[in-house]
Amino acid sequence: MHKSYQLKDGTSCPGVTTVLNVLGKPGLLYWVKKVTQEGYDFTAIVGRSAGIGILVHRMILDHFNQTFTDLSEYSPDEVKDAEQCFSNFIKWSEGKKIEGILYERPLVSEFYKYGGTLDFYGGIEGVLTLVDFKTTNQIRAEALYQLSAYKRLLEENGYGVEEVKILRLKQGGPDEIEELTRTDLTKEFKVFLACRELYQALREAK
Repeated sequence: MHKSYQLKDGTSCPGVTTVLNVLGKPGLLYWVKKVTQEGYDFTAIVGRSAGIGILVHRMILDHFNQTFTDLSEYSPDEVKDAEQCFSNFIKWSEGKKIEGILYERPLVSEFYKYGGTLDFYGGIEGVLTLVDFKTTNQIRAEALYQLSAYKRLLEENGYGVEEVKILRLKQGGPDEIEELTRTDLTKEFKVFLACRELYQALREAK
């Protein structure tokens, strides 16, 4: 589900993921064709993966807030894979000094006119860090475009960002976590702004 965002004057503006949807996804189309030819329902696979991702984010948020996670809306298989991802997150966080400032916080850029909801922002070992949690099978370039937009949202709203991280938590199987760290996403933000301009042009052309 895409969240709605508004500027201070009440005008609606698109979210980061909505803006990035203007990018072509040939890899996704190839995957859909492949699984369909193999006799699988790709919509069911996508729905299950999305459910796992939502649950993992909820588990991490509840962990920081020290609250119980309601699992009643999810299937046993979804819970099993989500718990594996969450276990990997706990193992990654053990021994680290983590001081959360913002969790699942929606922010809006009045200057660039877009919004976004970041996963985590706070101190990690004393470094002000923006973190995005992924449960996808790989980290794609689009994830860095997304993170660059979140970084700019934080900066415009008065929060300093020293590092950004993507943590990819594997769904099921042996324990695994992939960590990608960056300090500069200037080039990636240029791509995002180009997508923002194209998104607006396509809307105006309708």
